[in-house]
Amino acid sequence: MTPHQQAESTFVASAADAKETTLSEWRIHFARREPRKLLGIAAVACFAALVGSLTFHQIGYSLVGAGLILVASSEFLFPITYRLTNKRATVAYGLARLELPWDRVQRIQAGADTVRLLPLKRPSRLDGSRGVTLRTLDESHRLDVIKLVTSLTQDAGNA
Repeated sequence: MTPHQQAESTFVASAADAKETTLSEWRIHFARREPRKLLGIAAVACFAALVGSLTFHQIGYSLVGAGLILVASSEFLFPITYRLTNKRATVAYGLARLELPWDRVQRIQAGADTVRLLPLKRPSRLDGSRGVTLRTLDESHRLDVIKLVTSLTQDAGNA
């Protein structure tokens, strides 16, 4: 085997190892589940626009006020896509994309309808701003997600 062929076969093997496979994927859209709350968000955005316009007497500030409300509620307004692959857990909505590779998961917390993946070994006050929260569709789906996440973190040598 020539050095060129050896390098080529190494490249092919590493490309195959790097392939990411989706094991589970689901989508939740809170605005479709609770459309009445859209009226509340719209009312607050209009109020913020009115306050910005009356306070600063410029249309730009009214747009900024309404835009901030809409960005803050993007998790509710946009569908949230959850994806579990052989390499990571991913949550994406709007412009936000949150990822946590399986080798960085140190703890798994199961809630009533959520599974939290945390990169910190011990509980701390930073838990709320760290990690990835996977919202599940129902109880049986939550149990399936816990089983899959536990398997993937053990395969990565964690949790």
